[in-house]
Amino acid sequence: MAWHKPTNLREWLDIVLRHKKKLFFVSVPVTVTVIIASHYWERKYTAPAIVEVRTQLATEQINSPVATSAVKPIRSLLRQDLTSRRAISQVIDDEGLTHDLEFTADGELTKRGQILKNKMIKEMADRVGVNYITRNNSIDRVRISYTDPIPDVAIRVTNRLVDNYIEKASSLFDVQLAETSDFFRKQVDKYSELMNQKEIERLRFEENNPGLNPEDPMSLDAQITQLQARKATLAQNRAVRLQERESLRAWVVDQPEMITFPVDQENPKLAVLRVRVEQLANELYGLRTGTGGAAPKKDRHPDVKRAKAEISRIEATMQDTVQSVQVASEPQLNQTRIETEVRIEAMNGELVGLEQQLSDVNNQIMIYQVRKRNFFPLRNQYLTCKRKIEEYKTQLAFWEGRYRDTQVARKAAAARQGISLRVIDRPPEFAMPSEPTLLKILLAAVIIGLGTATAVIILTELLDHSFRNVQHAVDELKLPVLGAVNEIMTPTEMFRRKIFGWGIVPATATAILVLLGISIFLVQTSLTEPQKYSQWISHPIKTISDALFGNL
Repeated sequence: MAWHKPTNLREWLDIVLRHKKKLFFVSVPVTVTVIIASHYWERKYTAPAIVEVRTQLATEQINSPVATSAVKPIRSLLRQDLTSRRAISQVIDDEGLTHDLEFTADGELTKRGQILKNKMIKEMADRVGVNYITRNNSIDRVRISYTDPIPDVAIRVTNRLVDNYIEKASSLFDVQLAETSDFFRKQVDKYSELMNQKEIERLRFEENNPGLNPEDPMSLDAQITQLQARKATLAQNRAVRLQERESLRAWVVDQPEMITFPVDQENPKLAVLRVRVEQLANELYGLRTGTGGAAPKKDRHPDVKRAKAEISRIEATMQDTVQSVQVASEPQLNQTRIETEVRIEAMNGELVGLEQQLSDVNNQIMIYQVRKRNFFPLRNQYLTCKRKIEEYKTQLAFWEGRYRDTQVARKAAAARQGISLRVIDRPPEFAMPSEPTLLKILLAAVIIGLGTATAVIILTELLDHSFRNVQHAVDELKLPVLGAVNEIMTPTEMFRRKIFGWGIVPATATAILVLLGISIFLVQTSLTEPQKYSQWISHPIKTISDALFGNL
C-alpha cells in the first residue's frame, strides 16, 4: 500500500497526534544529547575593559598647537590607535605570542613567520572591539574588548592594549608651556574685583528701588495701580470691620450682665406625698409588729386595711402628679455678652493692623510716585552699572579661560600620569564565554531534535502499511467493507500495555525532562560561571553529594 501524502494542515496534525509519543521520546533525548555535546563546541571568550577619556582640554577651547595636537588623538583616533597594525604588533611582542612562529638563527622572523605574523595581526585586529558607551564634549567612555578561544589570552591582550594606549596618549602631554599663568591670574583678580564691586552696586540699587524695571517705564504705573487697588481693598475691609464692631457694641449695650434661665425641678407635691407614704408605711409596720406594747394586728384589722388603702391612694396620686416643673435658675454671667466683648477687642486689634497697613501702602505709593518722576535718571544709572558688569564679565571670562587653559595644560604636562585617561573597569579574573550563547545552543538543539523526530515520523508513515480507519480501507481496497476490527489483543498484552502506559512511560518521560533541565542548567553554569562548572566536573561525586544534602 502506497503512502498517502497529507494534502492539508489537518492531515499533518493527525499524523503528529498519532505519533506524539515518538515526537516526544525522539526529539527530547536528541535535544538533551545536542545540549550535552555543546560542551565540546569551540567557545570564544571576550575580555572587556572600560576606559574613560576626560578631555578638559577640549580642542575648541585650546589655542596652543601643542595642546591641540595632544587632544586630537585621544578624541578622534582612539579606535584607529587600538586596532592599528602597530598597536597589535606591540601587543604580540609584549605578550610573547610569537613563540609558535619560525625564527632565523639571529632571532628574526623568517619570511613564512612574517606572513603568519601579518595574518595573526589581521585576525587579532578583527577581534578587537571598540564601542563608545558615552560620548560628549568632555568625556568619552569606551568599552574595549578582545575575543579569543583561549580565555587567558583574551584577558592578557585586553589589558596590554589598554595599558599601551594609555601610556602612549599620556606621553603627548609632555610639553613645556610659557610662564604666562601669573599674568593671567593678575588679570583675573583685577576684573573679578571690579565685577564684584559693580555687582554690589547693582544689588544695592535693586534693594533701594524694588519694582523698578529700567526697560519698562510703565512698570512703576503698574506697581502704583496694584498698591492703589490694595489700598482700596484695605479701606473696604476697614469699613466692614468698623460697621461690624459698631453693631456688636450696640448689641452688647442691650444685653444684661446677669441672666437666668428655666431649669427642670422635681414637683414639691411629690416630696410631700413621698413623706406621707413613708409615715403610713411606718404606721403599718407598727400595727403589724405591735410596737408600744400593743398587740400585733393582722391584715383583716380595720386600722391595717385603712393604712394600706391610704398608701395605695397616695401612690396612685403620685403616678398622676407631674414629675417635674420649671423654675428660674440662679442669676449667672451672660457668656454670650462676654464672648462678644472678646470678639470686639479682637476686631479692635484687626482695625489697628489695617490702619498700619493702610499707612504703609500710602508710604509706598508716595515712594513710587517719586521714583516715577525720577525714572530716567535712575534708569541711566542702572543701565550704566549693568553695562559695566557685562564688560567686566566678558573680560573676566576671557582671562579666566586663558588662565584655566594654561594651568590645566601645565598640570597635564608635568604630571605624566595621563590625567585625562583612566581605566574604570578591567577584565575579570576569569573570562566568560561569549560564543556560543545559551540561546543559540538551545535553538540548535531544538531544531536538531525536532528535525530528527520529524524524519522518524515520516519514515514510520512510509513503512506503515496498515489502514488508519474504515474509510481508508475502502479507498485503498476499492471494495465495500462491512466492518473492521482495529486490533486484537490478549489479556497479557493488555496488561503489558497498561503497565507501560501508566508506569514506565510517565516515569521515562519524567526522567528525560529532569535530564533536560539538568543539561540546560549545566550549560548555563558553564557559560556564566565556568570556574564553578570546572570544579563540579572535576569532583562529580562531591557535587552530587552537596546537591542532595543542600550544600551546593
